[in-house]
Amino acid sequence: MFTYTKEVIINSLIADADAYGSTQTLPRITAEPGLLRILRSGEYKQSGIQGAKIFKTPGVAGSTSNILIPNLGALLATPGVYRITVYIGMAGQYLGDFAHANWYPFGKPLMADFSVSAGMSDAEKMTQMYNALNLTVPYNNIFARVIQSGTDVTVDLTNPYAFVARASLDYYNPELCGMCSGTYEEIPEFPGLVTITPNVQPFATAQWLIENLRFPSYPNLRYAALNAEEYPIRGQMYTQYSFAYDVERPGYYGISGVNEKMAAVTRHVYYVLNSLVAEFETLVDDAFPDVDIVENFSVFIVSAPTIANDGVSVALVADSYPADPTATYTWTGAGLPTGVTLTSGGVLTAVSTATVGSTFTVTATSSNPDYKPATRTFTVVAG
Repeated sequence: MFTYTKEVIINSLIADADAYGSTQTLPRITAEPGLLRILRSGEYKQSGIQGAKIFKTPGVAGSTSNILIPNLGALLATPGVYRITVYIGMAGQYLGDFAHANWYPFGKPLMADFSVSAGMSDAEKMTQMYNALNLTVPYNNIFARVIQSGTDVTVDLTNPYAFVARASLDYYNPELCGMCSGTYEEIPEFPGLVTITPNVQPFATAQWLIENLRFPSYPNLRYAALNAEEYPIRGQMYTQYSFAYDVERPGYYGISGVNEKMAAVTRHVYYVLNSLVAEFETLVDDAFPDVDIVENFSVFIVSAPTIANDGVSVALVADSYPADPTATYTWTGAGLPTGVTLTSGGVLTAVSTATVGSTFTVTATSSNPDYKPATRTFTVVAG
């Protein structure tokens, strides 16, 4: 009938103290085998995690696009009028000053004419270009910054959602059109000389949460408003965890369900403050030992994070998301305690001299360099 998605921000693993002055605090998240409980959010059973996977997407701070225009003295050899155009696109954010009256992708051009005279040095020619481009940016809306450094001119965009789509350089030829006063012709060598740095759109920053999910205004209109400690923290980065939760609906059997199981599938999304990620994932591992936390184009370790000190070797298992059936994995360990060995093929062994409770890290690296390695902390337990 509809898709229900619940979105929650985790800024602390401790719930607030009692409003009436009590100093007692409660853990925001508690884990026990097969059960994860998050105060003011939900209680989840391992059997309900659809596909036994929780999907992890780290936040991205974002970066802006720019274009570097190098010394163009050779292209500007002919005296006359030139036109430099930098086409700025906009995606993921739709500001009115980047809109068009007619249907057209959001964006705007920086377009400027400048003159080149005989005898000008390369630096003077580039200064002419710089001055013309700089005048196209209004002082009360600095959506781009034009910078000159020697004979180079750089246009830096200020919005991470804006990008340099392309650029062109045209020469005004007064003799091209016999019936008019001339026309512009594009200089084809120009695009191959410039360097365009692409933008990276932000994700799961506090500002992104406010803009895209309307936190905190939208949740305050719900039947259960946000608590103060659940507001996005300015300047902080978050990591997204999401999963589909499958719960059987009791009482919907027989004729009404044609003797089939009826279930409700809901989607749950958590934005966890980056400083809490390691502790959060440890709690998830404690509650759901058979559920994998997977990241796009990354490796994840399937094996349980323990090794018994009974001398019995365990072959560690890794996988990747999306699945890469041709990949092989190389295993390395760090901080291996006395009595614990690990082969590059992933065979882990702990003998009786290994101290119970000691910890170490294991890293699995895919033969496919496009996939991010996975590192997990292991603990020695009694055999």
